[in-house]
Amino acid sequence: MSEIKNELFLEAVKTPAEGLALLGKLTDAASPEAVFGQPIQQGDTTVITANSVSVGLGFGLGGSVQQKNKADQADYNEVDGGGGGGGSTRARPVAVIKITPDEVSVQPIIDITAICLAFFSAFGAIFLAILKTKKLAK
Repeated sequence: MSEIKNELFLEAVKTPAEGLALLGKLTDAASPEAVFGQPIQQGDTTVITANSVSVGLGFGLGGSVQQKNKADQADYNEVDGGGGGGGSTRARPVAVIKITPDEVSVQPIIDITAICLAFFSAFGAIFLAILKTKKLAK
């Protein structure tokens, strides 16, 4: 049976090297070069952006083995299967690092959209909880 599983895996993933290359490209997104931007210098001041980087990966394989018997042939196994996968990367700026001869300061970048989405989500959850509590009280 293990030979059948190996055949299924090799059939579903035709080139493991391509899968590893893709994995390498996605994980390169979390390198220090992606997290910290190129320094920008103006006179004595240097500015560096800091980013939040997220990487997501997923894959799946599936298959089945069917034993068949034809009148003109002996028993044989038929293997069906497939697989798929995908990945995503996301980066967004979270801070600016300012370096001068006198000091180093970190200034956060405030994402108003994320704050508003969190507020409205929390407000909606509280509103639904109040409605359900009133309904149960009746």
